[in-house]
Amino acid sequence: MQVARATDDDMKRMFDFFGELEESLRDARYGLSVDVGQVGEIVKKHWGTSGPGVGGSWSRVMYGMDTLLRNCTDPDSEVLDWRPDVREWLTTNGVE
Repeated sequence: MQVARATDDDMKRMFDFFGELEESLRDARYGLSVDVGQVGEIVKKHWGTSGPGVGGSWSRVMYGMDTLLRNCTDPDSEVLDWRPDVREWLTTNGVE
């Protein structure tokens, strides 16, 4: 299986977008009103209609993470940890 690898730029775009979005929605956690216009501006700013934006980045980041979680990590672990068979292979081959 192959999935397009997220770039450092993809990661930065995602962190910037969600960081600013989270900041704008902070008041909602306390039951205060949210400036919907401001949220819309943040989405337009980061999603963009031309040039680089979050548009393609989110799918590379999310599908890449989903692929790694489903295929490489231990589904019984509460933290990111190798699947037992992957860990054994890495250990046996001196990779980890």
